[in-house]
Amino acid sequence: MLSQRISKYFLVAVVTVAALPLAAQSKHSAVEGAWPIIAGGGISRFNVTYPNVKSSTMEGPSFWADWVDIPFVPRQIGLQAEYRRINMGAPKDAPQLRTNAFLGGPTYTIPLSRLAVYAKGLIGYGTLDFPPFGSYNHDSRTIYGFGGGLQYRAWNSIWLRGDYEYQYWPDLFLIGGMHPNGVTFSVGYDFRTLHRAF
Repeated sequence: MLSQRISKYFLVAVVTVAALPLAAQSKHSAVEGAWPIIAGGGISRFNVTYPNVKSSTMEGPSFWADWVDIPFVPRQIGLQAEYRRINMGAPKDAPQLRTNAFLGGPTYTIPLSRLAVYAKGLIGYGTLDFPPFGSYNHDSRTIYGFGGGLQYRAWNSIWLRGDYEYQYWPDLFLIGGMHPNGVTFSVGYDFRTLHRAF
């Protein structure tokens, strides 16, 4: 009787031990970053350099996204896309003054532990609203931007960024060329810290 009971327990133990490797996978076979993107937004303060205006320093929102860790490309090289609308604090002698800039291009980043230094060269499209010359009060152009800045990883996924950018807007009819430039302070989220498992 006792031997039968022991043999049953032994059989249950053997079957249980044999079945353990067949149990559902408790750990993922691989984990990778969800997206190699850092994206954020902030506030820009730019000197629009509009001619014949005493002070054309204005503010507005800015949004950006960096594609990092591009396959088959050195880790320091990335791509940035940005949108900036300078529409707040227009000067009294040019209350219609507004700019929109959509720019994109390569970046070069030097990581220094939690701090990173980067440079960028961009090309894109800009629009300008300005005091009317007759019915002429809006123009658009291909524009160019150059700049760089510092970014600091404040937390696992959160980056703080300070950015300087100089833009070149080729000759606009009756206005001439413009050279808007200014700084942007923003907060970004690193989507690489989201992981998908499979």
